[in-house]
Amino acid sequence: MYSATLRPGEKVILFEGTYLKRDGSSRTMRFVKIDELPADFLNKISKGGKGPKLAEGLENVWDVDKNDFRVFNHNTLQTKLTVTEIKEETLSTNR
Repeated sequence: MYSATLRPGEKVILFEGTYLKRDGSSRTMRFVKIDELPADFLNKISKGGKGPKLAEGLENVWDVDKNDFRVFNHNTLQTKLTVTEIKEETLSTNR
């Protein structure tokens, strides 16, 4: 698993998109890609190792609203992904 090395105050890329869930409902998610999470943050929230292998188009991400790992489905994307930057300090965890 890769992670970004950031200096204090540096920015993290935040993605937002809406996709169709298995049950047919839409879900809008704001997330940071796992390989773009700061190393210190990733070490705090994970036990190391690799996440589960997912089918093509599915991606393990950090959901910034749920403060937990989630799977984003690019195969059923309903909106264009938007990209913004947030400060590393705004990432939080419930772990």
